[in-house]
Amino acid sequence: ASNKDVPCIFRITSSQLATPPTTSSLLLLADSEAEMKQWVQVLVELHRILQENRHQDRSVYILKEAYDNGLPLIPQALSAAVIDRERIALGTEEGLFVIHLHTNEVLQLGDCRRVQLLLVSPQAQVLSVLCGKNHSVRLFSWVELETPESPGTKIAETKNCQTMVSGLICRGTTSVLCVASKRQVLCYQLTHSRPHSRRIKEIQAQGYVQCLDIMGDRLCVGYPSGFSLYPLLNEGAPVHLPHPEDPRGASVAQMEALRAVEVSLSELILCFSGLGLYVDGQGRRTRQQELMWPATPLSCCYSAPYLSVFSENALDVFDVRKAEWIQTVPLKKVRSLNSEGSICTYGSEKVRLTYLRNKSADQDEFSVPETTDNTRRQLVRTKNKRKFSFRISAEERQQQRREMMRDPSVRSKLISGPTNFNHLVHVGPGDGQHRLQDLPMVSTEGLLVKIMNSARPKTGRPLQDPTKCIPPV
Repeated sequence: ASNKDVPCIFRITSSQLATPPTTSSLLLLADSEAEMKQWVQVLVELHRILQENRHQDRSVYILKEAYDNGLPLIPQALSAAVIDRERIALGTEEGLFVIHLHTNEVLQLGDCRRVQLLLVSPQAQVLSVLCGKNHSVRLFSWVELETPESPGTKIAETKNCQTMVSGLICRGTTSVLCVASKRQVLCYQLTHSRPHSRRIKEIQAQGYVQCLDIMGDRLCVGYPSGFSLYPLLNEGAPVHLPHPEDPRGASVAQMEALRAVEVSLSELILCFSGLGLYVDGQGRRTRQQELMWPATPLSCCYSAPYLSVFSENALDVFDVRKAEWIQTVPLKKVRSLNSEGSICTYGSEKVRLTYLRNKSADQDEFSVPETTDNTRRQLVRTKNKRKFSFRISAEERQQQRREMMRDPSVRSKLISGPTNFNHLVHVGPGDGQHRLQDLPMVSTEGLLVKIMNSARPKTGRPLQDPTKCIPPV
């Protein structure tokens, strides 16, 4: 900024991560110094009013760093998935990796490249992977996730896939995977045993498919300016959303379809790049109120009942039941890595893998390890070229010990105080007064006579002075 603009600049700071604590600052330029002071006064007064009225905190998510930001795979991350409490999968330009959170072991699976999307089907115990130059889909079973050399099972018909979705149908008893290639959508049933997929349906969409969502036993297909609902269990005509007779439908013409969300059994919200519309099962408007995005959205993620909208520099959260905007977190270059929006990356100089934890949840989806910004861990290849260990090298550990020994405050903590002991007896003066007393002087000759007399038998005459028994020379 120029010298004349400096007095007109003020800064707003807000929180980002809860663990470890981080903040974000935004610099704003007013037209004049007087206007800058007015803005600052208004913001201070607003903050005071909120505190006095005990404004209820309606935020839903607290943000935690999901893993050590020193891992070199994180800046390249394109996708992620939570496998179980001890493992997460990370898709990058270089391949598919499984991270063991507590042992810090990293496995590279198969020969996948440019892993764009990961979907977990726990019931079928299958991980679906969209990857490669040809954008095809591979399936990895739970067993194969522990076998780095396993190539997975490629689904031949899925070449040039742009998006996919997995879910449960038949009242939660059957796992399905739906894959979109241009305007064609192929639906597969997923199973434990090989082959892991069985084709069950083929759909031709109204336009180029931009998003897919499973709602009960129906598939919702999104394309520019609209959505369509298709039955998965039987043949039937699709339902197009919004309704063709709805006058508001013209306003979404050529808007990108981002996501469709089932608010209730009789209501949906259609998320376009410009707004969100509430409609019923036939596509007719149910509310005049619409969801308006604070910034141009890059993606929409849903975890009932909260819709997370990711833009270039922020995450905005909406309660779809009340159609209310309830939380904003400023995050530069934020990108969602999974369909639920619970894992994302943000930052430019230091990219962080971040977990969005719902405050009302009983526990985290996975065991989030403690992290630090001063990590010195390195990703080291083991004897197996597909297995890595993310740890501190022996040289770095030795250097850390040297640095700790130089600091007196840290050095004193290396040896702990006594714990779990019992007092048996006190040795030495107990009243705090030290009494010194000289011992009586005893000659060496007299001491030798006493020792020899005490050692001889009681009968017989006593020994003489040993000096007198020595014959003259």
